[in-house]
Amino acid sequence: MKLLLTGDLHLGRSYQKESPEVAQRFTEARMTALENAVTIANREQCDFFVIAGDLYDKVSSIPKSLHQKVNKVLDEFDGQAVLILPGNHDYCDLEHDELWRAFEESSGSHTRVLKECAPCEIAGTMFYPCLCHDKRSKENALGWLKGTSGLSPDLIHIGIAHGAVEGYSLDADQSYYFMTEKELHTLGMDIWLIGHTHVEFSIGNHIFNAGTPQQTDIADSSDSEVYLIEIDEQKNITAKKEKVGVIDFVKKEVTVEHHQRLEDVLQFPELEPDKTSVRVVLTGMVLPEEYEDRQRIYETCGAGFIKFDVKDENLQKAITPELIGQETMEGSTLHRLLNSYADDMELLNLAYSLAQECRND
Repeated sequence: MKLLLTGDLHLGRSYQKESPEVAQRFTEARMTALENAVTIANREQCDFFVIAGDLYDKVSSIPKSLHQKVNKVLDEFDGQAVLILPGNHDYCDLEHDELWRAFEESSGSHTRVLKECAPCEIAGTMFYPCLCHDKRSKENALGWLKGTSGLSPDLIHIGIAHGAVEGYSLDADQSYYFMTEKELHTLGMDIWLIGHTHVEFSIGNHIFNAGTPQQTDIADSSDSEVYLIEIDEQKNITAKKEKVGVIDFVKKEVTVEHHQRLEDVLQFPELEPDKTSVRVVLTGMVLPEEYEDRQRIYETCGAGFIKFDVKDENLQKAITPELIGQETMEGSTLHRLLNSYADDMELLNLAYSLAQECRND
């Protein structure tokens, strides 16, 4: 039996702080990642396509057109079934379940939303969904399995859960369906498929966390991959990862030395601009004329990138003899002191900064 594991696509995520053009690229990338995952699952002849939570970014305001588009993509899967677990962002509240009812209006016959904590058998494989019923919970969804016993050795038993895993997820106050490795191991599953943490990981070839198939933003260190997992007749498990994301979010920390031109240090030939969103954190010193012209330089160097975001709060304007002449009286103590450091740019800037602080005080 073969399956593809993914999750945390967060479709419907709004990028309100971005320009319309950038927001559209980020939105389209998430759908393209889903399309790529289905293509790979078909190529690998997977039996199941499993989404371990957070297919959507929220439970409300998802347009009908997006449901239809998602289902059109999922309908292209050739295997036995698409299985979707509600996560903490697209949780299932059976009393007020607008999201999944609307989704199912356009879903195909082989797509199943796992809306109940109950065993689900398909073609000799038993799935045990542990879904989310709210955005946060101090209690995970594994409780219903703790009385499970006498699992048939003739079936493959697969647990699917969404939540933080101790040692692998950020959840300091344990409010996101927190689970431990020991707890998962004691429940008798042959394998666990987990969602929630955006960085993919596996534990002992038995617990697999999908990660997100497309990085969400610059803070997301995911490799934008999915897991391809195979379980043989002896229940031996093999797994591999494959990239499906189409946009890379990259952070560059750049220090400008006194002999370097700003435009030169903002060249990144190793990156593909039309597939990359870059954040550059600048430190160091640049010539006054470059400092004053830096916004134009950023625009020139960032041309072609999906997004080119420069943080330059710690970038300094280099102090030159011309600037000393403009801001100090010739022959004064400060004028002579600053000029004495003219051959040492770092000391000159330090002395100038101290002089400015003394003036301000």
